[in-house]
Amino acid sequence: MTARTRRQSEHFCLSSPTMRLYAALCTVLRDRRNIEGDGLAWCADGAVDAISLPLPGTAGAVGIEIWLGRGASKGDVPRRIRGSLGWLPLQVAAGSRPRAHVATACNDEINAGTGTAAGLVRDRFHPERHYLLSCGHVMAGAGGARVRAPIRVAVGTVKGTAYLTDWEPALGAGVLRTGIDAAIARVDDQRLLQALRQEKLPSGIATEFLADQPITVMAPTRKQGRLKTRWSGYIDIAGNELTRDYWLQDAIGYRAEPKATEPGDSGAAIWDDRERLLGIHVAAPIGDERWRSNAVLCPIDRIMDWFDVEPLMRGPMPSALPRNAPATAPPPRVAPVPAASSEEIGIVAKTLWGEARGEPETGMRAVACVIGNRKARHWRGKLGFADVCLDRWQFSCWNEKDPNRLRMDAIERNPDAVYIRALTIARELISGQLADFTFGATHYFATSLRRRPDWALGKNPCYQIGRHIFFNNVK
Repeated sequence: MTARTRRQSEHFCLSSPTMRLYAALCTVLRDRRNIEGDGLAWCADGAVDAISLPLPGTAGAVGIEIWLGRGASKGDVPRRIRGSLGWLPLQVAAGSRPRAHVATACNDEINAGTGTAAGLVRDRFHPERHYLLSCGHVMAGAGGARVRAPIRVAVGTVKGTAYLTDWEPALGAGVLRTGIDAAIARVDDQRLLQALRQEKLPSGIATEFLADQPITVMAPTRKQGRLKTRWSGYIDIAGNELTRDYWLQDAIGYRAEPKATEPGDSGAAIWDDRERLLGIHVAAPIGDERWRSNAVLCPIDRIMDWFDVEPLMRGPMPSALPRNAPATAPPPRVAPVPAASSEEIGIVAKTLWGEARGEPETGMRAVACVIGNRKARHWRGKLGFADVCLDRWQFSCWNEKDPNRLRMDAIERNPDAVYIRALTIARELISGQLADFTFGATHYFATSLRRRPDWALGKNPCYQIGRHIFFNNVK
């Protein structure tokens, strides 16, 4: 159900050199590494809680803002840092870490508090399936969260139960970096479904984020605000023992005024001035404003791609199709590929099918990212995509005694829908159209293994989806 694809929005880009520096800082801070000689050696573990860039349209010079962690000193941070555009100013501040507003969906099994529902979404490939959307820390705010856990929902006087289906981040799993904080819960109760459908729906979806763009927080108590920054940093969930529950990557900072967001607002829909859905509210700092903003939202397009859903909107809903698909879906077929590359595409596609056919689509894309990252780094001396896939003892589906081996040969002759999808992803990878969203992962293993592989011992994962855990720090 949950085909997940994390995409970088072009609307975020101020300039590619600046964004590369921003991304480098994010990586250094999250991976707890020092990079000597890059001007980033001061980024020691715990030194920084968050970083941000102004959104496009911000007046004044572009700079990177640094929010110091507890115990860090402003004197440790340089006033500027050299990037491809020349010297960029670093603005330094200190204060409280943003706390996730424990937001009117509630998972009693983990006692995570109550929160606001952003509204109904439906499965893009199975439009009869409807889900309630809110924050991950609302519906699954502890390590004990489980699929099919009952979620208490109240819509006015109508009360009912939805059932937890998928969520991110997976708290307690040790995967601390994420691009979203969101969860969906299946709604089968027709009375509850009807009540949710009668709530005010957005007029559309917006994916562009500009400085001072006006917004409305569709919380129980409505709030107005304006978009301000592109923001990455640690989030603290109230009630959890940790003070750094996860690192939220590439969120949007906004300023709610005159009334600030409050506990219970987590998961609330964020609309623009044309009543289009921009994202959902996640967190806010405690007791002070953060940068130009005092709250953080997660973009809706990233949530849609992660769960493969689409929000219900005003007017008649068309039959669901994959995003960017033609209005009339033709029968599935494999597009012709150049003869010179067909063998390599086939090897990559069979690898994806053999390794991840039971995973959501983004699980397959994540494996493709690993292949691409290995090829880009000439891992183990391999120069081509097929060479990476066929590298001995690297992808188990190619092992001689692996049960996938014979099935992989047969699937090429009689392709199923999953293999057709794998061919599409393989073509994207080889043509350079597949952007890496695994943070540079070169290794992964399945959670079904009884014990971690030796190469993973002592390593922190960088990404997780489905039954695969990914790593980017394996030497």
